[in-house]
Amino acid sequence: MAVLRYIIRKSKVNKQGLTNINLRYAHASKKIELSTGEKIEPKYWDANKGQPKIKYPEWTYLDEQLMKFEQKAKRIIRSAMLKDINPIPEYFKEEFLKKEAIIKDEKKEFNFFEKFDEYRAYLKVHKRPNTLKNFNSLYKHLKTYEKKKRTRLTFDRIDHRFYDKFINYLITDLGLTDNTVDDKIKTVKTFLYWATRQKYNKRLDFKDFKRCKRDAEFIYLTEEELFKILNYDFSTEKQKNYESARDVFCFCCFTGLRYSDIASLKLEHIEGNHILKKMQKTSRYVKVPLSKYAQDILTKHKDNNDGIHCFNVFVNPVMNRYLKEIGEKAGIDSMVTLSTGRGGETIDNTQPKYKFITSHTARRTFITLSLQKGMRPEVVMKIVGHSDIRTMMKYVRLADDILNDEMLKAWD
Repeated sequence: MAVLRYIIRKSKVNKQGLTNINLRYAHASKKIELSTGEKIEPKYWDANKGQPKIKYPEWTYLDEQLMKFEQKAKRIIRSAMLKDINPIPEYFKEEFLKKEAIIKDEKKEFNFFEKFDEYRAYLKVHKRPNTLKNFNSLYKHLKTYEKKKRTRLTFDRIDHRFYDKFINYLITDLGLTDNTVDDKIKTVKTFLYWATRQKYNKRLDFKDFKRCKRDAEFIYLTEEELFKILNYDFSTEKQKNYESARDVFCFCCFTGLRYSDIASLKLEHIEGNHILKKMQKTSRYVKVPLSKYAQDILTKHKDNNDGIHCFNVFVNPVMNRYLKEIGEKAGIDSMVTLSTGRGGETIDNTQPKYKFITSHTARRTFITLSLQKGMRPEVVMKIVGHSDIRTMMKYVRLADDILNDEMLKAWD
């Protein structure tokens, strides 16, 4: 039986700190190693799995390249079996080093949506569900655009003209906001970068497609509002889920964890007065200190879980519905205006504050209140797992605005 595995030699590192990635082929008690031509820093290599670690900056590219080598190796083995040839290492090496025939046909046109499907299949295996969800949404938009505009999308037609028309379609026909459109353009570019690396796409106009992201406005709870929710008595409510939803939400407010991380939080992740856990979204480990309030909530729910997870949580849409009802009952009803952009238009949405509360409000509340209380931004970043200072700066600016308002209120 033939066995394929990628390996590196940590002892053989060049001046740049890189080592070769070799393909080891074993068959009939014999083995051989062949260089793939790819290199990597040893610290980014997972020796147990025989692959680069997901945190490796060029993970997507390298994973694709290694997959190509593996597919080629499997073709050689299968071809040998069909020809009734014993694929011993010597035979495998000879076939592997042969250059595959390259079809030089400049007029060859790859089907745009077939390749989009190929990329989605790749994402299904290698990326998280939310990433695939974004591409599935874009796929539907592109299909509908093609039908309504009576055009046929090809790689050669993804030019600046398409860019202008597609953005106009998303804004005018679908009524999407600037930030949603920005996400669609970002996703288009991601797919086209992949298609270009795969030699499916030759047109490079997409590299100039401008993003149209605006700074998103959001709400957070003041300390007073947070404790109004935490201390509200739900014992007389007919809806018995309010208290459970409230506790999970407040636990997020006191730890800064995303709702997805709370949903997957297990008892084994609690180490003394800390949480040590790999984050669902980024795969980064975070160490989160547990305040008195967070520990009290954990203790309260220690007998209400399945013996594995810390909390029994609701699916996000249900949770968000409960949170709006909880906010209304707790009196989080000051009027708030959030603005969004659509093309050249600014759209104001004014409603009671509880109408805007979602599970993600908790994370924003933790960050903003932590900064207001004097925690250094780099410390907050470490706790919540932010790697980009730009992400944190919008909270810093918000906290500074509040400090400014409080100063003027006190002295003017």
